[in-house]
Amino acid sequence: MWRFLVMIGMAGVALWCTPPLHAQPVRGTTGDDIDEEGEPALPSGVAEDTGRSERVVEVARGGYIKTEPVVFDYLGVLPGAADYAFGYGLATGHGMRLVAGGDLVTGSTVGISAEVAFWQVVNKALVPRSPSYLHQGPTRSYLFEISARPTVILGSAGRFNLYLKGGVGVCFLEGDIDPAELTDPTLYSSFTYGLNPKPLASGGGGLEYYTRLSHFSFTFLEIDVLYVLGVDVALAVNFAGVKYTF
Repeated sequence: MWRFLVMIGMAGVALWCTPPLHAQPVRGTTGDDIDEEGEPALPSGVAEDTGRSERVVEVARGGYIKTEPVVFDYLGVLPGAADYAFGYGLATGHGMRLVAGGDLVTGSTVGISAEVAFWQVVNKALVPRSPSYLHQGPTRSYLFEISARPTVILGSAGRFNLYLKGGVGVCFLEGDIDPAELTDPTLYSSFTYGLNPKPLASGGGGLEYYTRLSHFSFTFLEIDVLYVLGVDVALAVNFAGVKYTF
């Protein structure tokens, strides 16, 4: 009988000395490595994996400036006095465009930007095609434009941007014409040179690529059609433009 009582007493002492299961240290850890829920604590500086992945931003969005070389041609599609069109006497010209803008809305696949641009273009004179055409001298065009640019963002990193643009603005023309070269003096008075502003509307589109230097991007190609009210329709091709986003 006394042996049975001793065995029961020893079993009770063993159970009383055994710690609860939830408080037992995990093998290879100490009491300090256990969190409040009894799970192994993560080492210092290691973030807990919540199962969510953050998309790495590889291109900068925001305010920007850019510069682009331009090939610019007045098409000569709006006849004037004596069936003379502004672009008849001008060769395809060249120039530069300076742009300041900002990304107003940027989503995962689409965006909207706004831009203010200043163009300066020079078109050299051509030999008149007939005696009734005005012999134009070199013509300089100064254009100010405000435009909106909806964009489709392509690729997982958003490096390729395909965009359309539409805008309005004003054009100033400055030219060198010797009245003695005119075959018909009435043409000179009807010509639209001078610092008087001429409204314009524009539309076009292009392709832009963001480099791995996230603040820099390049314009592969942009084609714009501009209608200068009372003057002519022009075609502008911009390429190899450089943009820096702040």
